Amino acid sequence: MARLANLPSMRSTTQRARNFYTKCNAMPLYSHCMDVMEVARKTRILEGQVITDERQSWKRRMANFVVGATILTHVIDNTKVMQNGCALPKGLGSDEVMEENRNFCDMTALERRSAPLTDFVPILNNGHAPLALLVKLADYAVTHNKADYLEGLVGAPSYPIFRTYRSRGEAYRSYRTDAKAGELIYAPVAELFGYPGIAGTILKHSYAVTHPDVHKHVMKILGNEVIRARLGVTQKIAKDLKRILKTAFASYGFDVGVEMRPVKSEGKLMRKTHRLIREDFEANLNGSRMTKKESRRSLEKFMKRTVGNFDGERIHDWVALRIIVKKYNKRDINSMGSQDRERIIGIFGESDPEGEVLDSEKSFPLAVKIVNDALSTYALATRMDFGDVRPQKKNKKTGYKAYHWDLGSQGPAFATNISLPFEVQLKTQEWHEVAEHGKAAHYYYVGGEPEFIDTIAAAYKDIIYRNLNGNKRQMPSNS
Repeated sequence: MARLANLPSMRSTTQRARNFYTKCNAMPLYSHCMDVMEVARKTRILEGQVITDERQSWKRRMANFVVGATILTHVIDNTKVMQNGCALPKGLGSDEVMEENRNFCDMTALERRSAPLTDFVPILNNGHAPLALLVKLADYAVTHNKADYLEGLVGAPSYPIFRTYRSRGEAYRSYRTDAKAGELIYAPVAELFGYPGIAGTILKHSYAVTHPDVHKHVMKILGNEVIRARLGVTQKIAKDLKRILKTAFASYGFDVGVEMRPVKSEGKLMRKTHRLIREDFEANLNGSRMTKKESRRSLEKFMKRTVGNFDGERIHDWVALRIIVKKYNKRDINSMGSQDRERIIGIFGESDPEGEVLDSEKSFPLAVKIVNDALSTYALATRMDFGDVRPQKKNKKTGYKAYHWDLGSQGPAFATNISLPFEVQLKTQEWHEVAEHGKAAHYYYVGGEPEFIDTIAAAYKDIIYRNLNGNKRQMPSNS
């Protein structure tokens, strides 16, 4: 092994890897590596062009190379490489890459024995935030239970340096532990790192194994022709509203950003469905006491019995619009005095009750009134009744603050299946930052254990806020 003095292009490294896997008669594993590589490229976990760009710092070039090379070697067991005296292609066997390969293998070993989260901390918080965690996210976004992939992993391949399963039974048991790790660790971390699409995909893969009835029912709903048609109508409404809201706010002198999430991801629809049914189960307990094991088994039976009747109408945010208010008449909202702020956007104090409904038009701040007017005008123009569009104050223990409008769940037009329920949110930039990076952030909401997530956030703060190319990363929510 040796440390790298110069960096080959990702293209040439990939070709060397292909030749190596061909020689090893392990092309299914190479195909899997390339699937992971594609996810990493699409999400910009990996930016291969940076590696040979001498305008970039050596640190950033090296980080991208190591991520790419680790993706190409993550199916290799580095202890077997040493035992067999195997010579890996140039770059792939370097000290830097093998160190991340070792981190990847160590995490895999912990996953396979369902280790507690505390056992992961020494690997992920060892002073230099291992890049192998980024590879894990891309890897978990690629499903493993494919026949061709399994054929390459069961039994001993012709070249004995790969992590393999002794039997199909062992492989399927590993799928289950992997699914639990995806749900508990990698989906929340993907959300933390600003990859909501990966988080949703990991949840989808996990639910197929850990909650198959929920997975099957949600996919059935999504495949329904009526639901697809209604989703299309909802997306058109949201797109039109986005344009109307931008114009309306600008006419009043506001600087706002209006973002649209076209549809909630499949995995997050599954997670929300599971949560809502679990709430139904807890409501039916009527104070009865059970052990954790008994409660878990009873919940599974309840879920299996009732999930087929779960109505997609209970998902209130199939589509979402988010309005972030930045300035009013060129003045930053956060720098305004309390009276101006209350008039423009409202002030949520610590004493405000949770979920308070503003029921008087006189109490509406200007920004809220603009949203109300836009929704009412649109409803009139399309002959749709949005029902109750009064905003709610949110002031939870997490510090979350926003105005919410739940649309489409009420009113005669929506009862005739014209649209699906969708949501509009109104926030200041400050409130948005709390929602993205505070205790109300989605990486807690998707199931992350707070103490573990806080540890990872501290260790990987540079990766969270900047991509490997050094650009400020946008962290869109996909709740």
